[in-house]
Amino acid sequence: MFELLLLLLMAVGAGFLVTDTGSSNDEEEETPDPEPDPESGLSLILESDTDFVGTEDDDEFFGRRQMARVSIDARGGNDYIQLGEDSSAIDVAGGAGDDTILASEGITAHHEDGGSIDGGDGNDKLVVDGGPGAVLPVLGGAGDDFINVRGGINMAVDGGEGDDRISFDLNTLFGDGYSLSIQGGEGDDTLRGDISAASDRDADILGGEGADVFDLTVDNVLPELREDFFYEKIDEDTYRAQVAQLDFEAGEDKLILSHESMFQDIVLEQIEVRETPADPEAGTAAKTDMILHYRDDNDEGARLEIVLGLGETTGVTEDDIVLRAQPENGLVFT
Repeated sequence: MFELLLLLLMAVGAGFLVTDTGSSNDEEEETPDPEPDPESGLSLILESDTDFVGTEDDDEFFGRRQMARVSIDARGGNDYIQLGEDSSAIDVAGGAGDDTILASEGITAHHEDGGSIDGGDGNDKLVVDGGPGAVLPVLGGAGDDFINVRGGINMAVDGGEGDDRISFDLNTLFGDGYSLSIQGGEGDDTLRGDISAASDRDADILGGEGADVFDLTVDNVLPELREDFFYEKIDEDTYRAQVAQLDFEAGEDKLILSHESMFQDIVLEQIEVRETPADPEAGTAAKTDMILHYRDDNDEGARLEIVLGLGETTGVTEDDIVLRAQPENGLVFT
């Protein structure tokens, strides 16, 4: 019996040995090379006088202060680009993807090469502080973009196709020769900003095609400063300033109007919507202006008129306007 049991155990052991030996003769499978991570890309510290080209992945570019002549083509991916302050001759293209481009104070374009900050296709976020010099184009491209131009000196903003949100501040345009133009482009855009007469040029704030919202806050200054802030003195007691030109479309667009004054003695008396008919002999089209009439209680008899051009539109009604500023004598149409 013992011998029979021993023979059985030896047979089982031999079976294990055969099975084990067979598996060791199988060819080993090769380990494939790792696939590239589609969410990874370059991460670079930028230097001056250099051209940078990104990848189709999510790249990061970080700029130093006071860079000169930097060109970035980020290409595809959701890229992050941060430019240092006081940098000049900047040309940035985000390319396709939902890009973030942050350009700090004092950024200027390539003067000769026509540089720009261009988000490209995608839902981009552009935050730009412009500087003096050549006009810097800031382009959203196709997509629902968010564009914030802070300190908007000498910039031309174009949201491009899509439902864009663009914010701006015209109170930074102090002095001669500075300008800011806003173009929403095709889509239902929201254009939000502060406007004043601090520059010698009124700003173009154009929604373009689509049902746009103009959300504007009007600022004013004391009478003794008005001759320095590009107000026209139209008589002994009245100053007038044209601060912005819109392409408002009655019945489609919406105008939200607020008013701010640093001085309690300056009172908003009335808001007038004035329609001027076409003059075929003079070759002028019909237009509509909104005029904010102020009274300065600190200077008896002093008046201020701030004019907001609504463009070549007619038939503006109360349904087109939301007043956050409540004048003493209300809203009138003339």
